[in-house]
Amino acid sequence: MPLFAAMREQQKWLALTMLAYAIGIGVTVEALAAACRRARPLLVRLTAAGAMVMVAGVYAVVAPSLVWGLGGSVRVTQYPQSWHTADEIMGDGDEAVLFLPWHLYQPFSFSGSRTVATPAAAFFRRPVLSSDAVELGPVRTNSVSRRMAYVQRLVAAGGAGAFGRLVAPLGVGYVVLARDREADLYAWLDAQDDLRRVLRTPELDVYRVEARGTGRVVAARPGGYDEAVALANRGTLGTEAVLPDGQAREPLPSTASGGIHRTSSTSWDVAPGTPGWVVIPEEWSPGWSAGGLPSAPTAAGTVAVAAGAEAATVHYEPWRWLRLGLIASVLSLLVLLVIGLLEHRKDLVRWWAVPYPEGPSPPAPPAVRGRGATAKVYRRPASPG
Repeated sequence: MPLFAAMREQQKWLALTMLAYAIGIGVTVEALAAACRRARPLLVRLTAAGAMVMVAGVYAVVAPSLVWGLGGSVRVTQYPQSWHTADEIMGDGDEAVLFLPWHLYQPFSFSGSRTVATPAAAFFRRPVLSSDAVELGPVRTNSVSRRMAYVQRLVAAGGAGAFGRLVAPLGVGYVVLARDREADLYAWLDAQDDLRRVLRTPELDVYRVEARGTGRVVAARPGGYDEAVALANRGTLGTEAVLPDGQAREPLPSTASGGIHRTSSTSWDVAPGTPGWVVIPEEWSPGWSAGGLPSAPTAAGTVAVAAGAEAATVHYEPWRWLRLGLIASVLSLLVLLVIGLLEHRKDLVRWWAVPYPEGPSPPAPPAVRGRGATAKVYRRPASPG
């Protein structure tokens, strides 16, 4: 079908097809039922009745296969024990997990080598940073994320020589490598001085990032991706914020970090500390606000805020309007429900008081004139109770 290959989840076409089937079969059965009742030729009635029996027979045959996991075609799959062990080692916290291989869809041994959406974000307790690239033929990615583009370049460059130092500004505390496939392509992880392997299993490797790069980093230097990679290779890149259009702020290199805490999916608290730049490990957007404090994107695609010595709160401003929209939608639904109940309140009272519907009174017979005529009186049966 046209555009079938462009669907990110191609089974959406199947869902639309099932809706079409449901509507089509419903309309067909209604037409057959009407033909059974109203059609005058006996042959037409018999044909319609036979068709209805055939439709019911098809469902009677197919229905048992929908029980017990679609006849065994759908089964529960357990994550390997190594995934549970990795989650116990990393625990929970604000530091993110960078999951490799860098694919949005990939096969795993526990999925029967079927290609599935990378399930790390649904499994690990920590925030997970994984690829969002669709990799559909010549279209490698449809992402507009600066963070994703930054990591993509690092992975393509084999870590660029200081992978841990370069992903630290993303708030990454751990790197997890699934060894189901392409493990050899990521052998460069073992050569990184700023990564320490804490788990090695046949299915999974876990590395701890030794470098830090978020929070009150205080200092800043101008530059982009290339400048950050060059400085990291020389060992002269610290925790300072690398700002593509920024200005240098001493001391360089910086060793400061920390002092931030995620309070929700759209807000961070910054503890009091040395005035300077604060790096928040969130996707850059002008919507991030810190009470009027200057902000800028970093080379890694995260948010940098020029904060003072006092505490501050960084939050995503558009969420307030989204929340108002959600509240307005819920209130509108409640108003519609109340209006509907008020409009049909008499019907609801009658339905509640009378357990079965009352039929209309039989029509009175026409008046009969003449000798010997008798009159009949019809009375509506009294309602129960």
